[in-house]
Amino acid sequence: MKTRGSAVIEIGIDPQAPTKRVLHTGSYVLGSADSSDLVVTASGVSRRHLRIDVLADGGAVVADLGSSNGSRHGKRKITAMALTESTRLRLGDVLLTIHPDSDQDRVVSLPDLAETPAAIANNPGSSIATDMPQTGWAIIEALGDSMERLDRGEPIAAVIAAVIAHWSRQLDNAAIRVRSVRSTGSVLAAVGTSDATQSLTTRTLSHGDLQLEIDCAHPVLLSKNLLTALRTGLAALSSGLAVNPSDRQAFAAEATMPAEVISASPEMEQVYGLAAKVAKGGVSILVQGESGSGKELLASWIHRQSPRNEGPFLAINCAALPSELLEAEVFGIERGVATGVDARPGLLERARGGTVFLDELGDMALPTQAKVLRALESATLYRVGGSKAIALDVRFVAATHRNLSQLIEEGSFRLDLYHRIAAVELELPPLRDRRVDIALLATHFLATELANLRRPSPGITDAALAALCSYGWPGNVRELRNEMARAALLLQAHQPLDREHLSKRMRSAAPGHADLSLAVALNRAESEAFELALAAANDDHVGAMGLLKLTRSSYFRRLQSVRERLSGKLEAQASK
Repeated sequence: MKTRGSAVIEIGIDPQAPTKRVLHTGSYVLGSADSSDLVVTASGVSRRHLRIDVLADGGAVVADLGSSNGSRHGKRKITAMALTESTRLRLGDVLLTIHPDSDQDRVVSLPDLAETPAAIANNPGSSIATDMPQTGWAIIEALGDSMERLDRGEPIAAVIAAVIAHWSRQLDNAAIRVRSVRSTGSVLAAVGTSDATQSLTTRTLSHGDLQLEIDCAHPVLLSKNLLTALRTGLAALSSGLAVNPSDRQAFAAEATMPAEVISASPEMEQVYGLAAKVAKGGVSILVQGESGSGKELLASWIHRQSPRNEGPFLAINCAALPSELLEAEVFGIERGVATGVDARPGLLERARGGTVFLDELGDMALPTQAKVLRALESATLYRVGGSKAIALDVRFVAATHRNLSQLIEEGSFRLDLYHRIAAVELELPPLRDRRVDIALLATHFLATELANLRRPSPGITDAALAALCSYGWPGNVRELRNEMARAALLLQAHQPLDREHLSKRMRSAAPGHADLSLAVALNRAESEAFELALAAANDDHVGAMGLLKLTRSSYFRRLQSVRERLSGKLEAQASK
């Protein structure tokens, strides 16, 4: 993992509320000019006032750039100064506090968009065969000559050492480090040790007797496809078999998630896994899910995986048009039906050989439902005002956020149409049920928005991330994307997204869950377990003890701890 210095800069135009910026290794100009890296518009600050060099091996150097009012440390005017500890400078009316060597563990970094699966998949020159990023393929292809080396009699430990050394070089750019490969506890090969000055998360992958240890700056960096590649490579090492780098399809079996879908959720993986299977057929599909959960994205992906992928994919929102206009748009219309109306084909004709996506099917009027059912059953259609049957050659994918079973009971949706259109049902989980994806999506959307604005930022603070993860997201992924677009506009260059940049509804969401640390999560789970057990046992300690499967001494010791935490929390709330 490359060495990287960092520093926190506090710009105190308002001494009560200084603006914080996070700078990584590099050189930055502070001044009032719009072209400055750190723009500070205050009295006494020159257009190019001060340069700040953050050093990779620790510390920082500041140098005045010939400013009119100078840069002062205490009463002394400085031209250049090396910093190894927190230092306060005055620039005109501004107090500038620099904290060198601040690791900023509380900021989750943003992904490099050039290395994301979506960016690689959209690049025509990409060397990937499916959705796996280039780094993932480089990991797998490192195994290409392993069998040949084994056939020459080289020890398996030497082969493994060479392979993981190559992996380490590839992953270094992704801020991930391979630490070692072990077999039944013994180290077969190792690549350096962890840097004690960095906060790293260790992950162990296992296959057979082999365990692969990897370190990363944050779990967000470990994408599903990258983990798939590492597991595949570990399996190959475990079996002592070489991997043919040209046979990439063998490694794409697990990578069912499309590149444009950012998710580490098992629920999403299951949905797309089933979708990949049914896409190969021609049956109609019903996608259910809340608004903003990605129904059209899934429908479009199903089309691209189907035998009809060279045909058009046309979508229409059934709730957006009155029933008469909807029928004309779907089935087409003949000339003369109304004054000034010319004949035109409808959606079903224009989509010949492709896929039609009927969004918000539950809002379709009953007369239109009857015509769609007839088209499905007869494989023909009639334009509005027409008498000529037109052959139908489309696949139907429909979607709704409404409860069709309830609508059928109420008589507002046809049961026979439901059976025809829902040969296969796919249900997308709401974002609140796959919170593991919130950090992945938030960092990706924020990075995208900031790239469009050409505004650098170190990432999202853990306090802001905790607020995002605690919020219910009734608008799902669409709402999260819009929230990140809004927040990006509020950020200044090199400023991390913090709670103050979020909408009020985000900041007020679940204040008790504002800490994502494991200790807090375990304490919260323990308190909830005791509360449920005592309620179920009608406040009988012996009964609660049995439900919690604790010994008497452990039960009362933990109960005392729970009550002390609750008491402290109530006292803190009362003192506010």
